[in-house]
Amino acid sequence: MKPDYIIVGGGVVGCAVAYGLLKAGHKVTVLDGGDEAHRASRGNFGLVWLSSKGLGAPHYAAWTRRSVGLWRKLADELEETTGEELNLVQNGGYDFHFCQQEMAEKAKQYEVLRQQLGTDHPYEVWDRDRLIAEEPDIGEEVVGAIYGPEDGHVNPLNLLRAYTKAINELGANVVTGVTVSEISKNDSQRFDVVLQDGTRYNSAKVVLSAGLG
Repeated sequence: MKPDYIIVGGGVVGCAVAYGLLKAGHKVTVLDGGDEAHRASRGNFGLVWLSSKGLGAPHYAAWTRRSVGLWRKLADELEETTGEELNLVQNGGYDFHFCQQEMAEKAKQYEVLRQQLGTDHPYEVWDRDRLIAEEPDIGEEVVGAIYGPEDGHVNPLNLLRAYTKAINELGANVVTGVTVSEISKNDSQRFDVVLQDGTRYNSAKVVLSAGLG
C-alpha cells in the first residue's frame, strides 16, 4: 500500500511528524539511517525552552510559548500509550550573565517583546543576591540571570524511544538502516524516493527531517 507521506529521518522530529500524521489518519513510511549516523536526537540537552526565543521576532516567541505549554499534555499522552517515562520537568531555567550591562540590555529586549505581544511574557531579572538564594554554589563571575519560569527539559533518549514505540503501534512502516540517495517528482506529481541499494518508494508527499544527515 502506497503511503501518503514518506518521512526521511527517524529522529525526534521525524517521529513527531509521523505521530501527528498517523493520528490524523494518514499512511506513513519512515526511512531512517543506521546506528553509525550522526544523531542529534541522541546527543542533546532535551531543552523545552522559551527564554531568549523570539527576541526581535514576536510571532516566533508566541509560537514557542504555545509549544512549551503543550508539552505536558504530549508527555502524559506518550507516557500513557507507551509506558515510557519522559521525565518532563518544567520548573524554570536560567539565562546566566557575566556582565551587568549585557544583562540590562537583554532585559530591555524582553520588555520590548512584552510590548510587542501585548501579554505578560514570562521572565524575571535576578541580581546576584537573588540568584545565590536559589543557587548558592553559583560561580563568582556570574553577576545575575534572567529567569524563565516556564523553561524545562525532557529526557531526549526516552522521548525518542516513546515516539518510536508510538508510531509503530499506530501502524507506521518504519525502515531502518537505509540511506536515501535520490528524491524526484514523477509525471503523476507524486514523489519517487530511491535508496542507496536501489529500492524505490513512492508517496504523495515527502518530509525531510534527516537533520545532521
